[in-house]
Amino acid sequence: MSSLKDGRRAKSADKLLEEIEQFETANPIGGPNSQAFQQSRRIQQSKRQRKSSPYTLSYTGQVKLCLWRGYKRLLDDPTITLTQLFGNCVNAPRGIFALLQSPSKQRLPPRTQFPDLLRCAT
Repeated sequence: MSSLKDGRRAKSADKLLEEIEQFETANPIGGPNSQAFQQSRRIQQSKRQRKSSPYTLSYTGQVKLCLWRGYKRLLDDPTITLTQLFGNCVNAPRGIFALLQSPSKQRLPPRTQFPDLLRCAT
């Protein structure tokens, strides 16, 4: 049974390698498709970004985009943001967190005494 699976894998691997080879011959590195892609990247790239940079947006553009996405997320579903806000308000200040936990600690019994393990049994 495993030889049948190995045969299928070998055929699919050979087919994949053949498709990769066809793609590489149709689209050589540094060919016309590569140059067209580089030109379109330069057109889309921010003017404040270096030409050799792999990033499309500048740092300020990325910050603006993240803020815009967060704002849209808040408008679409405010429950997530409100839950996070509530969690941060409760957990961030240690004083409030300690006040919330103190009543539960007051009901605990006093510490149990551990046996003296250093004493040798005679």
